[in-house]
Amino acid sequence: MEQNLKTLKEEYRKTELGKFPTSWKIMQLKDFLIPEIRAVKKPTTFYKGIGIRSHGKGTFLKPNCNPKDIALDTLYEVKYRDLIVNITFAWEGAIALVKKEDDGALVSHRFPTYTFNEKIVLPEFFQYVILQRWFVNELGLISPGSAGRNRVLRKTDFLKIKVPIPPIEEQKKIADILTQIKDSIITSEDLINSLNEFKRSAMKHLFTYGAVNFDDIDKVELKETEIGMMPKDWEVKKIKEITTKRKSGGTPSKSKKEYWNGKIPFVLIEDMTSCKIYLKKTKKFITKKGLDNSSAWLVPANSLLLSMYATIGATAINKIPVATNQAILAMHLNHEFNLLYGAYLLHYSAERLKMQNVATTQKNVNKGIVENFKVPLPPPPEQQKIASILSAIDSKIEAEEKKKKALEELFNSMLKTLLTAKIRVNDLEIGV
Repeated sequence: MEQNLKTLKEEYRKTELGKFPTSWKIMQLKDFLIPEIRAVKKPTTFYKGIGIRSHGKGTFLKPNCNPKDIALDTLYEVKYRDLIVNITFAWEGAIALVKKEDDGALVSHRFPTYTFNEKIVLPEFFQYVILQRWFVNELGLISPGSAGRNRVLRKTDFLKIKVPIPPIEEQKKIADILTQIKDSIITSEDLINSLNEFKRSAMKHLFTYGAVNFDDIDKVELKETEIGMMPKDWEVKKIKEITTKRKSGGTPSKSKKEYWNGKIPFVLIEDMTSCKIYLKKTKKFITKKGLDNSSAWLVPANSLLLSMYATIGATAINKIPVATNQAILAMHLNHEFNLLYGAYLLHYSAERLKMQNVATTQKNVNKGIVENFKVPLPPPPEQQKIASILSAIDSKIEAEEKKKKALEELFNSMLKTLLTAKIRVNDLEIGV
C-alpha cells in the first residue's frame, strides 16, 4: 500500500493518446527512428534473406535465397536490433525487430529498416509497442487501398505515428518484465513440443513392443504379422470383431432453424481435434426435432469416435451423449477392446488407415473400410498399461498447456497495462 501511494504521487496529464504520467512523452516515430539504407549489389550466389510474419509474430529466416529468383539489381542489408517493416503487409502487423540470427540478411526495397536513437527509445522496449492493437490499427490507416498487395504503407506517414514513451529507466523495466514472461512462454512451448515428441516415440514403442522399458525390448519375443511386428502373445483383429456397434451420423438440414441451437451436443471433427482424448463439449447443438429428421443418432457416453473424412483418424471418447455428423463413426467396444487403448491406437494408426482411402476429391474412408481395418490387440491387462502410460503423458502435456495459456494471458494483460501506464513497474514484483 505504501509503495502504491508513492507511485500515485506522480501527476497524470491528458494527451491526444490518453492519460499518461507527466514523465512520459508523446513522440512521433521520426523523433527516435533513423531510416537506414545499406544498399548492396545483388549477390551472385545463394544468400540469406528474411521475411516478416503478420500479427506481430516476428521475422523468419530464408537461408538459401536464389539470386535468379529476383529481378532487382540492388538489395539492402539488415542488422541486429534494426526495426524492419513489410510495407505490403504492415496493415496486418508485419513489423518486427531483427534478431541476432537475421544479422546480415538481405531484403528488397519493400522492407525499409530503421535504427534507434537509444538515448530516447530502447529497441527492447519498442518491440512491445508494435504489438499493441492500436498501433497495428494505425499502420492500417496509413496503408490505403484494398486487401493484400494493393495495400502499401506510406513510409512518410509511418514516421508521423505518435506513441507514448516513458523515461529510459522505465522502458528498461517494462521490457524486462515483458521479456521475462515471454521467455517463460517460450520455455513452456518448448517443453510442450518435447513432450509431444516423446509421446510420438512412446506410442511407436508401446504399439510395437508393449508396456516394457526401452532397455528390455530385446527380451520381447516378436512375431511378424500382416500389419507389422508385434509381441508373440498379441492378436490381429478387425475392428468389426472387437466392436458391437458402428454407425456414422448425419447433419440436420441447415435451412431448418428449428433443427439447430437445441440442447443436444453436435460433434464436428474440429471438436475432436481440439479435445485431446476426452470430448466434454461441442461448439454446435441440435434439437430433438433435428435429431429425428436426419441420419444423426444419439451416441451414448463413453463411445469411441473416429473421423473418416478429410482429417482421417482423429479420435475421441465422448463423456456426454452426443450426435455426430456423417464424417464421424461412433463405435461401441466389446470386452476385448479397452476404450482408452482403442482411442490411442486408432489415432496412432491414422497414417495406415489413410492408405485405405477411397478415391474421391478428398481422401476419405468409409464405415466398411474401418470395419475391416486390422489392429494389434494385446491381452486386456497390457491394453490398460499402455493406455495408462499414454494418459499420464497427456496429463503432463495438458498441465503445461494450461500453464502456457495462463502466461499468455498474463503477457497480454501486462502489455496493455504497462504500456498505457495503468500499472507502473514500481508496483510490480513478478516471478514466472
